[in-house]
Amino acid sequence: MRGLRAGFWFQWMTFRARIGSVTILLAIPFYVINFLSIVEVSGRTDLYAAVVLAPALSGIWSVALALGANSITSERGHGTLELIVSSPASVKAYLWGRMLASSAVGLLAFAESWLFAIAVVDLPPVIWHPAWFAAAIVGTAFATVSTSALLAAIAALSRAPDAQQNFLNYPIFVLAGIFTPVALLPVWVHPVSRLIFLSWAADLLRATLSPNAPTNPWLQLGAVITLGAIAFASGGWLISMIMTRLQKTGKLIAG
Repeated sequence: MRGLRAGFWFQWMTFRARIGSVTILLAIPFYVINFLSIVEVSGRTDLYAAVVLAPALSGIWSVALALGANSITSERGHGTLELIVSSPASVKAYLWGRMLASSAVGLLAFAESWLFAIAVVDLPPVIWHPAWFAAAIVGTAFATVSTSALLAAIAALSRAPDAQQNFLNYPIFVLAGIFTPVALLPVWVHPVSRLIFLSWAADLLRATLSPNAPTNPWLQLGAVITLGAIAFASGGWLISMIMTRLQKTGKLIAG
């Protein structure tokens, strides 16, 4: 637990110190206004839920990608990774703490989008199915933490982590159907979209804001948790492999 707390606290302090991290939260209101303008001009006020959820989910993902996914490479770049490995605290617990803090900051983006939308529009969204909404938020948080760990390990093994991060940002917004539901995307994209936990989370969260009973909520929630569990196991294994290699050779990647 000591390593987990240390990682969480360090990540939170990093977030406060890095202006680049704060700008992600500053951009959320502009996303809300842009999406709101689209639905207002088209006369589709029935898509108001998407206006609220799209910036919220994109904020969760962007923060996790910016803070959590580069945690190992940033430690190595600052010359502190070796010190962490040689410390008595659990390295994996420390890194998981950083991922957890990143996801917590991402949830701030979710709340910010929600509150800003309510403040500027006299049409507050109604959560018709609060139990499913809460379950979707918890499942999304778990999957985000797990995916951040997996991406952090992959970035550490990559020779071009910055290129990976750029690819995994805006393209994921489209593939995951954050604003435009996956059902409206080309059919050939669907198999790829369904490998992204955000696509299932977005569908379930949108369904909770409709008075109609959610369709297949157990399937959607189960998919989010399953994909999160796969990422959790894969990320944990890769991090262990990276730490073992670092202790033996002093290198993160071969060559």
